[in-house]
Amino acid sequence: MSRLETATTRMRDHGLATLLVTTPANAYYLSRFRAATHTRPVVVVVAENPVLIVPELDEAHARNTSVIGDILTYSERQAGRQRGLSPLHLALAVALEALKESGTSGPIGFESEGLSAEGFFTLRGRIPAQVVPTRGIVEEMRVVKDAGEMELIRTAAGLADCGIAAGIAACRPGNTAVEIGIASAAATMRAGAARHPERHVAAAWPYAPAPGRVLAAGDAVVCSTVCAVDGYHAEVERTALIETGSDDQRRLFEVVLRAGTAARAAIRPGVPCLEVDRASRAVVADAGYGPQFTHITGYGLGIGRHELPFLAQSDDIALVPGMVMSVGLGVNVEGVGRFRHSDTVVVTSDGCEVLTLHPRHLEALTTRS
Repeated sequence: MSRLETATTRMRDHGLATLLVTTPANAYYLSRFRAATHTRPVVVVVAENPVLIVPELDEAHARNTSVIGDILTYSERQAGRQRGLSPLHLALAVALEALKESGTSGPIGFESEGLSAEGFFTLRGRIPAQVVPTRGIVEEMRVVKDAGEMELIRTAAGLADCGIAAGIAACRPGNTAVEIGIASAAATMRAGAARHPERHVAAAWPYAPAPGRVLAAGDAVVCSTVCAVDGYHAEVERTALIETGSDDQRRLFEVVLRAGTAARAAIRPGVPCLEVDRASRAVVADAGYGPQFTHITGYGLGIGRHELPFLAQSDDIALVPGMVMSVGLGVNVEGVGRFRHSDTVVVTSDGCEVLTLHPRHLEALTTRS
């Protein structure tokens, strides 16, 4: 069954005749058309005859990539204060006209997280049908990755490893986090261009401490490389110690490392997400840092950087093979530093496979001039 067929079945199970998909990640997942920017709305009309609505400047790209054959466009030239219209108004107007021409009747669902209040009132004011907010119809489909998605995530993980290696190498006295980030992103992008010239590769590099502060011996630096390949994400985080570290820093480093190991060991099919969080949290609490562990243990990765499932105390979703997650955690201790380690993993039939492979041990992450 195709993604669109599955979405249609799920939509009908919710008592809907039509679903308007406006969340960028969900629209990409269903249509295979990935917009260059999310500032212009893209709408997928999930119905008996699905429709993709894009800005007219993206029409050629949509026709080359979308699995939805019926593509309609809207013109931004009609937007502006004088007419009182935004691109969202224009996209929804095309969607509603398509529904009218198709003769579709019955409740119309919209994604509550993907439509502004303005969009909701636009819908409600222009159609006689019941307008119903929905949540999770498409997001829950995205939880388990198929073979094509896994190929992209594995590729992203390999490139993220290139980036984190360059970032760690740049953790030297006198450098700033900006310089470390530039080294990381450049390595990721160069590797992407060399190894996968046919793919669209993007990189990001959140770091601590503050971007402009000059680093010195004894600093702990959280290095994080996020890579997206054709829109699918992987990430890896390591904490580096510059030249040396105090006893407290080395102890906290090892606690966070052990907690991550415990989390990965807890991952296997059938285990609720909250049990994985509990496993890592127990290690941190036993070491006396429970109050400083204010993060969750992990979250799903895919088209979104933070998507279902969540390795959190409040998430009882059972793990199944094919789920991809960032598994790691952070502990912040005043006067000692911020320490994080994380990896991209996929749930397998008997545990998990770690996709990001940069070394985690203290010796490999202590940099010297």
